[in-house]
Amino acid sequence: MSACLEPSALDTIRLRFGSPCSVAGMPPDYEFDAELWLYPGKAGWVFLTLPTETADEILDEVPHTCGFGSVKVNVAIGTTEWSTSLFPDKATGSFVLPIKRAVRDAEGVDIGDSVQVKLSLVRDSPEVRP
Repeated sequence: MSACLEPSALDTIRLRFGSPCSVAGMPPDYEFDAELWLYPGKAGWVFLTLPTETADEILDEVPHTCGFGSVKVNVAIGTTEWSTSLFPDKATGSFVLPIKRAVRDAEGVDIGDSVQVKLSLVRDSPEVRP
């Protein structure tokens, strides 16, 4: 049984919901600037919110999402590259991207700072259209 949501399920709930970013010399799928913010819970997670237009474009490429509506991505901020997932955010109608302390420390950024993000969808992931 798959934990993935089919397109009709995404339409029903109407949530808008992308190895290194330059794999094999390919440019990233998306580039944008976003501000780091602190989740208001006990865990102290730091996120950034994708621009709504970018989230809409990602949804056009993703026929269904897996695990809480997440989408597997490769990300670069500055010279730091890593693999993670985007998560849907009902409040903004976009996706949020968690930014680990190791990334923030390596790039010298913190809550309230704006960062340039390069993001690529993981193409071998079953939720991404070829």
